[in-house]
Amino acid sequence: MNQLSVKRLPGGRYGLPLAVVIVGTAVFLLMARSQGGLGFPLDDAWIHQTYARNLVRNGRLEFVPGVVSAGSTSPLWTLLLAVGYLLRLPYLWWAYLLGTASLAWLTWNGMRLWRQLWPNLAEKDWMAGLVLAVTWPFLWAAVSGMETLFFVALGLATLTMYVSIAQNRQINGKGLSVVGWLAGLLILTRPDGLVLLVLVMVGVVVLPGSVGQRIKRAGVVAGTAVLVLIPYFSFNLFTSGTIWPNTFYAKQTEYAAQLAIPIVNRVVQLLYFSLGGPADGLRGMSGPHLLLLPGLIAAGWQALKTDWSQRKLIMQLPLLWAGGHLFLYAWRLPLTFQHGRYLLAAYPIWILYGLAGWQTLLFSRSGLRSVWILQQVSRWTFVGLLLIFVALGSRAYADDVAFIEGEMVTMAKW
Repeated sequence: MNQLSVKRLPGGRYGLPLAVVIVGTAVFLLMARSQGGLGFPLDDAWIHQTYARNLVRNGRLEFVPGVVSAGSTSPLWTLLLAVGYLLRLPYLWWAYLLGTASLAWLTWNGMRLWRQLWPNLAEKDWMAGLVLAVTWPFLWAAVSGMETLFFVALGLATLTMYVSIAQNRQINGKGLSVVGWLAGLLILTRPDGLVLLVLVMVGVVVLPGSVGQRIKRAGVVAGTAVLVLIPYFSFNLFTSGTIWPNTFYAKQTEYAAQLAIPIVNRVVQLLYFSLGGPADGLRGMSGPHLLLLPGLIAAGWQALKTDWSQRKLIMQLPLLWAGGHLFLYAWRLPLTFQHGRYLLAAYPIWILYGLAGWQTLLFSRSGLRSVWILQQVSRWTFVGLLLIFVALGSRAYADDVAFIEGEMVTMAKW
């Protein structure tokens, strides 16, 4: 498909990825329906629903009615779910709609980031959007009832805003405030958004300017983020005595056995799994984006050289966010279960850089028939694997929903 044909589609270059998002989530829901019924694949999704329902009914964050709780790790997601209860919408379909919209926003931000980082490949942004839209863990997360994709999409929005500022020689307080505001909302969605806030602050300090200007930039970003977070931190501190939700600390105790594994082993395992490797060991694959690894390495090396020559932190910052996010979980919560939902923030970065790297390594060459054959084989192998994993992922989703609905939800209702 060439650039002209993409532009002629309804909705322009965004129309095709959006259509794929809608069709993909529908496939997952239809598979679950055929296996026994709709629901959520995680018990955590029901916890979010409980907080949202009680917020609308009682006007307070409560898991048990009458007992104010600081256990919600995603108050912003709780508020979004609460809108559905406030409007008396079916809670399942409202959650599915939020997840599908989050995936659509993720692909849109991914396409925007692609154009910013690789302007010479801007006409290929639709390809990046399509791959993101059909990545099966994203489709699974879109209909999981969880905040995961909203967090990833919001993180990409923060990145695109930062890159826009960093590429513009005129750095103003308004743009920096927007970055801080987005970073604050990111932390309200999940506490691990703190990683991106720190990196963005480092990035604005590295940009050219006097010492005073650099400190002021970081202060604007941090100050705006803190303004967003003050109500959340104050509530947690008053309710449980800590600024973070109390369940954040409970999980550290629950998975103490995993934390006993050497940190190097944990980092390697989570990194390889996020790149598309298996959940355990080194044999097999959990996603077709493992094939993008050579391109990721090439694009990562080029990003390092570009930033070094310009004395900026632009091309590397998304990679540092993905790597920092993985390291945080390797350090505090080294888990690969539930299809890597804790690690999904790294996936779009690996995919975008992997695709861009392959465009440079292989698809920028032409003329030789052998090169053409290699291009076609690699292209259709990757497309075929994407579709196969969507089919496998939809089956896994249906099984997960059936288990949660048949075991945990049934028991809870009893």
